[in-house]
Parts: sequence; structure tokens; C-alpha cells
Amino acid sequence: MLAVIALAAPGGHAENDGTGKTPAAQEPAEPEKDKEFRDALGRDTPRSSFEGFRLATERGDFLKAGEYLDVRNLPRKYSGIKAARLAQMLAIVIDRELWIDPEELSDDPMGQSGDGLPSYRDELGRIGKDDKEFVLLMQRVPTGDGEHAWKISNATVARIADMYSEFGYGRLAERLVRAVPDIRIFGLELFKWIMMLGTGLVIYPLLLFAGLVAVRLLASRTSPLYSRFRSFFIGPLAVLITMIIMRWVIERLGLGMTAQKIAETGTLMTILTVW
Repeated sequence: MLAVIALAAPGGHAENDGTGKTPAAQEPAEPEKDKEFRDALGRDTPRSSFEGFRLATERGDFLKAGEYLDVRNLPRKYSGIKAARLAQMLAIVIDRELWIDPEELSDDPMGQSGDGLPSYRDELGRIGKDDKEFVLLMQRVPTGDGEHAWKISNATVARIADMYSEFGYGRLAERLVRAVPDIRIFGLELFKWIMMLGTGLVIYPLLLFAGLVAVRLLASRTSPLYSRFRSFFIGPLAVLITMIIMRWVIERLGLGMTAQKIAETGTLMTILTVW
């Protein structure tokens, strides 16, 4: 035990150097490590930059979301449009037409290699309609302080207006957006809840009426199957079809990250199907 203690204890017999301190007390200085640049908004990689953009739009903070757009050298028609509005328009297009998995984006500060694009560019995804195709790109740009950050490319920003005219909200949704408060529930704007629930309130009574007609065609009131047919058509079948239509409406309006994750679980649809 004494031998173990002696080996484990710090050396106490170092010679004094005349200053009252022993050399053992003077620890060698560690070499300084190169400090990596960390962007204040997390735009260090394509993945972190896009995640920051989507998180800002999910919270309705489009002023911050505009910081993730490269707004340099845009066409003259964009001179009167603020970056926050462009970020909002782009978020709507992405929600409606393109699901981007951040895990598939590069987490390297230098971007994805071997993708056929310049080293300072990465692709987010493509949106196509008829003979039109829009390519969404991320680009590594200078920040003005000698560093670089990943932003949504100015080539993509320059086409936001065209994309929004093709894939943005219709007139009814636009009016509703302006009329209701900007409140979000489970990542969905209030106007989307209104449109989805309004659709359900219109569709469900119609399905009930159609179900009753179908029951009368399939069985008479005196038939033992009548009550079972009636329970089926005005119960789970009507509710299931209503939910499918409501989900289609909300998907056409666009799901944010939070709502998309909830929808992917399919819990409610599974319960209705089993019922």
C-alpha cells in the first residue's frame, strides 16, 4: 500500500530554482489552437444555414430569415422588395412544393464535393411545373469581415418572384392571410387552420347525406344489415374521407417542419383506419 501511494502521489522532491517555486509548479503552456470561424447566425455550413432559415420562418421571424438570403446584385424589379418579404415568399414556395431533408445537406464548411457544382455552391432541390424548372441553390459568400457564410444563392433569390407567381397562395388565401392575426399552432399559421377546419365543416355534412343515400340503396330499414351499413357510412367512413380531404388541403397550403413531422406519424389516420 505504501508503494502504491508513493507511486500515485505527485513528486515532492523537485529542486527549488531559487524563486520559491519548483519547476513542477510551472506547467508548460499549451500551443494555441486555430480558432474556427463561427457565424453568429449559424451559417457555417449548408445544413446549418438552411436549418436556421427554416427555424426563423417557422417562428414567423422573416426579418431574421432575410439574413440567410444573398441579396447582392438582384434585378431592378427587386429594389422595392425587402429581404424579409422575399424570405416569406420563398418559405411559402418550399412549404407547398418541396420537402428538403436537412440531414441530406452537407455539414462541411466547404460544402458538398463531387456534385458537379462549383465548390462555393450546393443544391437544395428542384421545383418543376410543365416545362419550367427552378433550381434552389446555397452559396458560400463573403460576410464583409474577411469571413464567409452560406446563404441562399442570389441566383435563387432572383427567381423568388417567378416561383411565387407559380406556386404561391391564391387570392382567397392571400386575403385570409391579411385578415387574420399571425398566430401559429403546431407550426401552422392560423389561416391554414381556418381553411382546413372550414373544409371539414363543409365536406362532412355532404358525406353524411351521401352515406344515408347509399344505405337506403344497399338495404331496407327492415333489413338486419341496415343499422350496420348506417353506422359504417356515417361513422368511420365519413370521418376518414373528411380527414383525407382536410389533409390534402393543408398539404396544398404547405406544412412547416413541425407540422410535417406530426403529419408523418399518421397517428390519427391509423386510428380512423382501424376504426
